[in-house]
Amino acid sequence: MTSPLGERVPVRPAPDDRHDALLIALTHPADQDLGIPFDSETGDRFAPFLERDLVLRLLEIFYSDLYCLVPFPDQTRLMRDFHSRRETHPGGEEWTAMLLTLVAVTTCLGPSRTGLSRDVALRLIVDCRGQVEKYLQQLSHQPTIYRSIILAGMGIVAHALGNPLRARELHGANVAFLLHLELNEEYTYATLDSYEADLSRRVWWAAYNSDRSAACFEGCKTLIAESLCDVLGLPNIRDDQGALHHESSLAVAATETPSIMGFWFICKLWRCASQLKPIVTSAGVMTRRDFSRKVKSNLMAIVTGPILAHRDRDRHHHPSPIELQTRLHQLEEFFAQVEDLMRDCAPEFRLHVNGHAEGILNVGGNGFAEPVSAVPNEPSLPSSIAPEQKTFLVHQANIYITQQALLFLGLKYRHELLSIEAGRRTAVVPGPFATTLSSSHQARRQEETGQVARHDNMVVLVNLLHILQVLPTEAIGINALPCLTKIRFVAAELLNQLEVPVDGHASSEQMAERQRAYEYLNRYLHVLSEAERMFSLQGEGGVGSEAP
Repeated sequence: MTSPLGERVPVRPAPDDRHDALLIALTHPADQDLGIPFDSETGDRFAPFLERDLVLRLLEIFYSDLYCLVPFPDQTRLMRDFHSRRETHPGGEEWTAMLLTLVAVTTCLGPSRTGLSRDVALRLIVDCRGQVEKYLQQLSHQPTIYRSIILAGMGIVAHALGNPLRARELHGANVAFLLHLELNEEYTYATLDSYEADLSRRVWWAAYNSDRSAACFEGCKTLIAESLCDVLGLPNIRDDQGALHHESSLAVAATETPSIMGFWFICKLWRCASQLKPIVTSAGVMTRRDFSRKVKSNLMAIVTGPILAHRDRDRHHHPSPIELQTRLHQLEEFFAQVEDLMRDCAPEFRLHVNGHAEGILNVGGNGFAEPVSAVPNEPSLPSSIAPEQKTFLVHQANIYITQQALLFLGLKYRHELLSIEAGRRTAVVPGPFATTLSSSHQARRQEETGQVARHDNMVVLVNLLHILQVLPTEAIGINALPCLTKIRFVAAELLNQLEVPVDGHASSEQMAERQRAYEYLNRYLHVLSEAERMFSLQGEGGVGSEAP
């Protein structure tokens, strides 16, 4: 079995370490120095720069706050290895590098919750990053899935420290490694036991989600082609105790709802924006081989394809009239899928707005019935809140903010398509006045399209503001930079509404719209500033945006 990058490395447990099913073998000979320092007397690789008590405290924060968003590695197995001092064992370098990665990620995303000053937090991040990068520079003959966790974590750290290019490099390396393990293929998971399969699938989908998020809201190119994983199943809804919940019974009782279901929802949401479905023609469903052939003109092909790929292509080459109508049809289906995603979700995943549980926020209607509240949300979660409830609130923030941001992206794409369509519907009148009539008709069509777009955009803006005001700021802040990037992406539309008309004159209606946009923008900025304060490494102690 081979992958696009060469011979596949099988993922199987090492003979001498059966309790960890992902440790394939000793990554290197025991006497080889991989750059991670250690105490010469005890062999402890943390002792030179990190106290074990601090590591334990940071791991507790990771599993209480961040594990719901990146559900790996398994807490029970990792803590068992930690207490057995696995870092002192021969061949424990990769595991040690992974643990240092978790320490750095936790400190980056939650400095306000670690109890460390920002200067101390930054030094800790820099030390851990340095040791992990030394490890990554070494030749690794039999890396395990832990290497993917290291690469993904170091990408998060690089992004948090203000180096997005380095983050993309690490993401690219991670994608290449996952393809090398053939985790994009469903048959790979059939060769693994349940724990290996669940962990590997979660790691793949975390990389997939990150790839799509960066493409949608950070201006990056997708590195994972949908065709590479179009038949790959979503993560199993299996909690840490091993109980499996099938997709057909997502609306389960509150006491049976596993937190991993939130990760399943976010994976499903991203797949809605990217899934490549079969091409349907008057002759039926086309095969992959048929797809590569030219479709005859007497067949009407309707393709529900990846929106991201279509939008990028349509910006450079306008679609034909038939293709344009197909795209609009795709978008309507996309809106329906995204809006219906949370329709039958468990109670823990439902927003509570104005005393009512909400699972659906329609982009085609008027959104919430109640006006946006002027009361800012609380800066932190109540101290009495149960840990499991906190986890679901963090999931809610991730799911509903991503949902609205994707709807907003789809609306912008639809507006672009409608503008192209309006430009084509020009009057065809013979004679010297044809050009004048055509320009007037086109301008009127463009104005009508613009009014519809502004209305739809405002629905999403108001819906998202409602979401931000009913969720605790801490739940938003734990989602960190990716979440705030989506909020900024949507809120930036308000800046367009603040622009003064070219002629300098504005109607009373336009003035009212500008005033409303100004008020909404202030509320967005308040939420963003409060959430950023939770994980920002700037300010106190004169910390800059990039570590040395």
